Amino acid sequence: MLQFRRTIFDQNEEANMWKQDNQPPPLPLQQQGNVMTKQFDKFIPVYLEICPERLYKRLSSNQFLYCSLAKCRLKKFSFFDQTLPNYKYGITIQQRDQQEIYLIDSADEFRKWFLLFKRYCVLDKFKQKFKVLNKSKIEDPLFGQCYYNCIHSNNYKLVKIINKTTITNYQLQCLCKEISSLRKLNCPLIIFFNELYEDDTNIYIVYNHYQGLDMRSWIKENSQNLEERMVAQIIFNLLTAIAHIHSRGVFHRDIKLDSILIQSQLPSILLTNFCYSETYVAESTYKKCGTPGFIAPEIFKTKLYTPKADLFSLGCLFYVLYYGKIPFNGSSQEEILQKNELAVVDYQIQRKQLCRKVSSSGINLLKALLTVNPEQRLSAQQALQHHWFIKMGTKQEAKYHKNIIKGKSLSTIIENSVDITHSIQYQIPSSSFIEDKVDKEFTSDNLRDKLQKFNSIQLKPSKHRHQYYQ
Repeated sequence: MLQFRRTIFDQNEEANMWKQDNQPPPLPLQQQGNVMTKQFDKFIPVYLEICPERLYKRLSSNQFLYCSLAKCRLKKFSFFDQTLPNYKYGITIQQRDQQEIYLIDSADEFRKWFLLFKRYCVLDKFKQKFKVLNKSKIEDPLFGQCYYNCIHSNNYKLVKIINKTTITNYQLQCLCKEISSLRKLNCPLIIFFNELYEDDTNIYIVYNHYQGLDMRSWIKENSQNLEERMVAQIIFNLLTAIAHIHSRGVFHRDIKLDSILIQSQLPSILLTNFCYSETYVAESTYKKCGTPGFIAPEIFKTKLYTPKADLFSLGCLFYVLYYGKIPFNGSSQEEILQKNELAVVDYQIQRKQLCRKVSSSGINLLKALLTVNPEQRLSAQQALQHHWFIKMGTKQEAKYHKNIIKGKSLSTIIENSVDITHSIQYQIPSSSFIEDKVDKEFTSDNLRDKLQKFNSIQLKPSKHRHQYYQ
């Protein structure tokens, strides 16, 4: 038997690896078909279906068993048996002392299955497969500076390396949510999760390697004002990313300037920082969380808020790109929170704006996103149809930029049986800007000076901000 260790992501003591389910596997269903599985001392055929983080066995037309792959360690092996001469490729998954072995007869089919298992399970031997080049300077909301630039088979990767001996239960819970969310997502406008490794000391989360700065750092380093057409392209891309995560049952809960990476140049962006994301279930309650100045007002009043909270946060970011300031400003974090809860927005700012021109149609969309009542607030799909994007020619531009930054989708990868890679690049910011206090509203017309004071709004790593609201 292959040797496995229990993973840190398997925290419960459930006796059985497999659970019964009378409902069919949830979409998106990513791979299905017959393989051979070992039962006692012989191999028998079984029909498997795989979707994000779950593997299903079909017992009958309306009876299934499923296994949580996020708790499983994974290995592959070569196989030869005279009774099964065509089955040369093997996959083993294991939870604690329970193990499943699958045999596949085709190299192409094996690659399709294994690429999916590899994304949803826990892998071994990171140090044998990756070489760590240097520690990056990016600041993680939960773990500080924990990102490393690594290389694997001539491909550069961004790896979050976390020490298991120091991780808290709260950090582990947030990490599990982040990984679970990213495993469900497959959009070139969202940071791409590749795979997860674990050894006795560390957890290694492998992302694609990207080049660029977070949006707040980018604005700080660029003194020119933005054209409204560029703002429209940025917002359109972010709405596209948000529409995708909402369609997969995920909502972000911490959209802000720091959560947006700019790839080489605008409007090519990536949505990141999913450590406070949640899987949305209707009528479920969620803890209050967010960053001061970007929080949807309903979060202050109820725990039954919905993914539309993300649209309000996007509206706050939209406001910054238009006016060069957050819509809710104050001399302290408490004052910002008070104004944020009231959500009274000033659209008549009598001073030089960050955006060169502000059109009435753009203001119309901004107001629709910053609507206090979430039931009246636009969804991401509704906002994508706004006439401002037609006026700005954004949809045509978005198609052009999508072709530039587009990486291989997971479905294309599985169909073509190639390795999981994206063409999007990412460069870690050279420094972080974490201040000790909240300053007053901008007073300088120079964009660089404006951002000097705006930076102080992000005063602590997100875990402290979020604990403040819980």
